[in-house]
Amino acid sequence: MAALDTSSRLLDIDIDTKEKKKPAKANPNLVRNLTYGLLGFLLVCIIVAISVSLSLFLAKDSENLATKSSVLSLSQHLASIEEQLELSADHTEKFKQDFEVLQVHLRHSSAKALKNILIDQEKNIQKMLTILNASMRELAVDIPEGEDWYQNYGAKLSQVQRLSMQREELLRLLKTGEADVTSH
Repeated sequence: MAALDTSSRLLDIDIDTKEKKKPAKANPNLVRNLTYGLLGFLLVCIIVAISVSLSLFLAKDSENLATKSSVLSLSQHLASIEEQLELSADHTEKFKQDFEVLQVHLRHSSAKALKNILIDQEKNIQKMLTILNASMRELAVDIPEGEDWYQNYGAKLSQVQRLSMQREELLRLLKTGEADVTSH
């Protein structure tokens, strides 16, 4: 048994040495393979990081270009709106001036129309007073003591006619604008 033991030991040692040698030979391949794998993984990570960075960078530039073009178009629209506002402000100012001129014209034209109406009324009053005076004269002849009555009321009627003529003259002066000068 001793021989078997030694041979088996020898075999065991040989087997052990073979087993020990095999892992020693596998270890350099394993280390080399792990090194290549790690370098490959790092290379892939670097490539992915660079590609993601470039894609984000290029995507930001296209957004910036789109943003710049949209800002440019918005600023152009703003400029056109400001021009339109200036034009509308100018038109509004012109309309205000025209409106004021129209109001003044209407005031003066309605004042002139009113003055003409008042002048016509004074003429009608004078005609009526003239007819009334003539009627009173005819009536004074027909009634007893009518002459005294006619002189008394005729004087008052003449005074009313004179005042009516003065009002007509003042209205004519107001119509031409000379009353302002004479009244001061």
